[in-house]
Amino acid sequence: MRQMAVILALLLPIGAVVGAQEPAADPARAAFDAGTEAYGAGRYDEAKAKFLEALAGYEGDHVVLTWLGTTCHALRQWDEAIAYLTQATAAAPDYAVAQNNLGNAYLEKGLPLLKEPATLAEGQELVGTAVARYQKALELKPDYLYAAYNAAQAYAALRDWDKAWKAFHTATSLGPNDVDVWRSFGRALKQAGELDKAVERYEKAAELDPRCLECFVQLGWIYSKQARWPEAERAYARAVAVDAENFDAQLGLGIALYSQRKYADAQGPLVKAGGLKADSFEAHYNLGLVADALNDAPAAEAAYRAAAAVKGDDAPCLNNLGVAIFNQKRPCDALEHFRAAVTADDTYVMAHINLALGLEACGQDPEAALKQWQDVVAKFPRQASARCGLANALYRKQQVNEALAEYLRCLELEPSNIEAHNNVGLIYLDRDQLVEAVAHFRQALGVNADYVPAINNLGVAYEKQGKPDQAKEMYEKALAIDPNYDKARENLNRLTKPAGGG
Repeated sequence: MRQMAVILALLLPIGAVVGAQEPAADPARAAFDAGTEAYGAGRYDEAKAKFLEALAGYEGDHVVLTWLGTTCHALRQWDEAIAYLTQATAAAPDYAVAQNNLGNAYLEKGLPLLKEPATLAEGQELVGTAVARYQKALELKPDYLYAAYNAAQAYAALRDWDKAWKAFHTATSLGPNDVDVWRSFGRALKQAGELDKAVERYEKAAELDPRCLECFVQLGWIYSKQARWPEAERAYARAVAVDAENFDAQLGLGIALYSQRKYADAQGPLVKAGGLKADSFEAHYNLGLVADALNDAPAAEAAYRAAAAVKGDDAPCLNNLGVAIFNQKRPCDALEHFRAAVTADDTYVMAHINLALGLEACGQDPEAALKQWQDVVAKFPRQASARCGLANALYRKQQVNEALAEYLRCLELEPSNIEAHNNVGLIYLDRDQLVEAVAHFRQALGVNADYVPAINNLGVAYEKQGKPDQAKEMYEKALAIDPNYDKARENLNRLTKPAGGG
């Protein structure tokens, strides 16, 4: 049996192969050289065939076996990779590269199995075997960066964080300028929920490689998770500068801008994200939120329709689509979307409330609107806005006692509900219960001192109490805030009209 040894460097996503001296030229060597050339060009099937030819001439040679096993790894033929690399380690137990690459094959075979409960134990066993191979490689070659790096990734896959951190620290000490090591360290820390530490590692990787797209995208994600929106914006902007066609970068940038209320700036990235990935619910939905914030109901409708086309059972999206249509003064058209939202999620209270509002505004069936309010209150008895909505419906039907009871229940649930205080004040005002009316108008203004209807109504209450100066002050204050508030102007004109004037 002839032996061969060559100087070669075989770069893998997670490893490398290295040999020694060059033998004399012969057909097996020619096949081997052709195999390495094909491998380097990414022609793995051709490379495998050539290494098999070389193995026929160099039977049992650990270098050829390592190349052959590593090529099978590139072809994702895990069992063959394990078989050939196992032969390589048997032929040369002290060959660290074969040990490392055998670990890679076990790791890659095991990783998908960790995702399913039924195959978890098998996956853990395979990844555990990978760890043992990496440890052996490090025993043989303590400064073997790739083995330390791969061991760290294997420990992280097993969620054995203490060992993962130790292995990563070893890898970063062996390769302090290796971007992949720092990036993978950040990835593992993020997976473990150690977000601040992950930021440090990703920032180090980005310092080493200013075009590290993953670094900036992941930094943006972490900052977004922490609601550190200015930092998220900067990170995603750097990602977009590296690759403007990256969906995650554009989407993240748009969301970061929206979250800082930079609505106009957020539109461009979100439109771009939707163009890059037309089936992205998140891109279209967030674009709808931006359009809502800009009070652009037609654009919001278009965005929510696109989102609903992707995910037709998302209750918030369907509800928002209905709101966008409602805001274009098409309440009857909005009803189908509110109903769809309720069907999608019967616990989504806002869809129930908006369905009631839509029925009221549509006006085709007032009794159906009142029944909807009653149903909402029955289903969500502690929802203050539902109580207030039912109270409004009852008040419009002149069922004043029932309305008052609902307003008071609303205020028990939400003492700061300004509309309920104002409307309770109006009921008491109509009943000439002026002390109670004044109290509720003042409570409304305690929530919002510029709430014009309550200011005006308080003026009316003062006028009924025989306090014209205080009434005048309230009417003037209401008009100072809203010069177009006709009720206050009419009240002020009546109050200040000279006695006997024509």
